[in-house]
Amino acid sequence: MPKTKEQCEKIKQERIEQIYREALRLFAVKGYEAVTADEIANAVGCSHGLLFHYFANKEDLFQATVDNLALKLDSEITNNVNYEQSPKLVLQDLIDTYLSALKSSRDDYACAIYLLLNLWIQSKNLSKKKQMEMKYKVFDNIYDIVKKGVEEKEFIDSPPADLTITITSILKGLSYNRINLGYNKCIIPKSMLIMRMVVNN
Repeated sequence: MPKTKEQCEKIKQERIEQIYREALRLFAVKGYEAVTADEIANAVGCSHGLLFHYFANKEDLFQATVDNLALKLDSEITNNVNYEQSPKLVLQDLIDTYLSALKSSRDDYACAIYLLLNLWIQSKNLSKKKQMEMKYKVFDNIYDIVKKGVEEKEFIDSPPADLTITITSILKGLSYNRINLGYNKCIIPKSMLIMRMVVNN
């Protein structure tokens, strides 16, 4: 019996979600340049041709994966951060949300956080057009908060870029540990340890 239009659409969406999951894991663990389309297709269990039936090329798949992650991060992780607070409280809330996600049993959260924190490096391997199309930039978001905090003297008198690199490097390191050590073996510290490095006492 032939499938209905709705059944076909459901199958298509399930396959695309599966592609996103496998692409996320591979892009996060190996990096954009090192991942091949064949690896993604093999991980999904589909042909190379079917993979590129849904996505024009690896760049398009990477961008679609990142955009999908951005929506997921906004809706499931950072949606409760109140950006109307002082920079210090915003930053602490944001770091708390990332650390809570890393403490969860969701492996995809660790991969998502690592990939998005690393996006400013990975996107350098993309074409200029694709770099401009990247909508979600965690580094830039944290930089804006830190810059405001430095200007308002809530954070130490240091270049905002230096402080942002310090914060994101710590979060990337913790995300990487969580990916490689797993849920049960990875120790995630409290946000106050990170905040003490930047708060003006």
